[in-house]
Amino acid sequence: MYIHLQYNSRNSLKKVNTSSFSMKTKFNFAQLLIQWSIENPRTLPWIAEKNPYKVWVSEIMLQQTRVETVLPYFEKFIKAFPTIQSLAVATESQIFKRWEGLGYYSRARNMHFTAKYIVNELNGNFPNNRAALLKLKGIGRYTSAAIASFCYDENVAALDGNGIRILSRVFGIAENPWTLSGVTYFEKQAAAILPKNQAALFNQALMDFGSKICLPKNPHCQDCPFSFACKANREDRIAEFPIKKTKIELRKRHFHYFVIQDQKNNFWIHKRVENDIWKGLHEFYLIETTKKNLSKRVVQQIFGKLNSALNPEIILNFSQKLSHQHIFTYFYAVKPIEKAVQADFFLVKQENLKKFAFPKSILVFLENFIRL
Repeated sequence: MYIHLQYNSRNSLKKVNTSSFSMKTKFNFAQLLIQWSIENPRTLPWIAEKNPYKVWVSEIMLQQTRVETVLPYFEKFIKAFPTIQSLAVATESQIFKRWEGLGYYSRARNMHFTAKYIVNELNGNFPNNRAALLKLKGIGRYTSAAIASFCYDENVAALDGNGIRILSRVFGIAENPWTLSGVTYFEKQAAAILPKNQAALFNQALMDFGSKICLPKNPHCQDCPFSFACKANREDRIAEFPIKKTKIELRKRHFHYFVIQDQKNNFWIHKRVENDIWKGLHEFYLIETTKKNLSKRVVQQIFGKLNSALNPEIILNFSQKLSHQHIFTYFYAVKPIEKAVQADFFLVKQENLKKFAFPKSILVFLENFIRL
């Protein structure tokens, strides 16, 4: 018996002996999804927003980051930079300070670059179609489709991880979404069921449904209006869809931070300028090793000449997993030093530390030991 879906007034589905539920079932799937979204609205500051600048900021922040985490960042970022013009003229340090703790700082750096480009080259006007948006730095397939559909009503499907997960499970799509061909295939399937002139509603509904019902783990299938038709659910193969990304062995790095002050309790810090993680953020004096243990000989070579403690003790350790790296961080306190260990270090009063942007590990240290 094949399944066709119809929506009834009790917000449930009934089975009808008609045709197979497949990607060809365009009208019902899309309209049921939109109907679910209407009856289960989400209140977020960027929903129903038509300003491309604000939609852009929200979508970039939401990349690889939970909504709950993004909310306070979005609000303070828009307050600090209410327009693309204000973002364009801001300094990188000012932007990083508003981004501090959100991670993946290349997102903020790309936004700054694109803001300056739009203001200087496009008279401050966002491109009004997906093809043109795709040409901007930091704006990819999903973000361009989201801006185009939400702000300019372009009839294009915006597929993020939520959308791919839903389509993969409901329709049993076994394509690998982590490859270019796989993403292209999903986009074509989404385009086939996209309701005309309702792209914004459909795209928002996909995101919301993936955030509330079709979760990555332990989805709420009992509350799903597609449970009778969902291939993954009917075949008890939910964990198999979508195809999982091949796990990459994380590069392990050990960061040994020496928290150095002078006699007046000012802190020596500097800005990271290498093409590495956290470029543009500030930090204490760092010795990086491939293992946890730190050579006493190395410490003596650096600090011995400055009459500092030769055997500093760890006062805090912190572990942080990034997309391709696992960072183990250790903090040491040493005796006051009046001369910078390196030329690019400068002194900062304790009360002024909060003006600088730091990596998350150092923020944790400051909050627990310096209590800014």
